[in-house]
Amino acid sequence: MDIASKENMTIDMLYHPKLAPIYHRYQICTFLFSTLIFGLSIYIILKKSTETMGIYKMSLINQIFWSYLVDLLIFIWQPIIMFPFYLSYSIGLAKHLGSNGSDVMFAVTGVFMWGLIHSTFFSLIFRVSRVYHESKLAKIFDNRWSLIKWAILTLGILELINAGKA
Repeated sequence: MDIASKENMTIDMLYHPKLAPIYHRYQICTFLFSTLIFGLSIYIILKKSTETMGIYKMSLINQIFWSYLVDLLIFIWQPIIMFPFYLSYSIGLAKHLGSNGSDVMFAVTGVFMWGLIHSTFFSLIFRVSRVYHESKLAKIFDNRWSLIKWAILTLGILELINAGKA
């Protein structure tokens, strides 16, 4: 869609008030389901998994935690995108944040998404370190506190890079 056709758009083409309540109910249902699965997953990892999983449990919990934070954010925000423009408005709890609410939610989305991406890549690197037992990478991941230190350090670096781009 080019600029000339954007000038001819009407609010009826962007705003669909009948779809917002349907989207709102859908978000409530998916968040409730996500909350149940989150609780069940944490319980299974902590209580029902074997001791041989060791430190890998922390990696799984980290991934599940960040995934749940993204679900929580989407539930609180519930953005309605006004395509083709870079506009949205909230029909969730974030609508009470005022006129800067979307800016706040975009920033929080960036933090949570980088956390989710980091947890996925960190788990991948952890799995690779288990294959190569004699590598320096394996030695970093053998100690629980070393694993936590490197996870926090690399996440902090990613978040600082993200903050610098904002």
